[in-house]
Amino acid sequence: MDQIIESDIAEFIKNELLAAKQYAEGRGIRIEVKDSSTIEDILKLIKIKISN
Repeated sequence: MDQIIESDIAEFIKNELLAAKQYAEGRGIRIEVKDSSTIEDILKLIKIKISN
């Protein structure tokens, strides 16, 4: 979570993650893709996830 919060990912995604209930597997959210910048943010989330 720290890497995500410190990144340049859109604030609405960060807020969704912070508000999401935490489970043993992690946090789950749904992200509506409205434009290519959202796709770029999703790719950044994936890179953070697989690097850990």
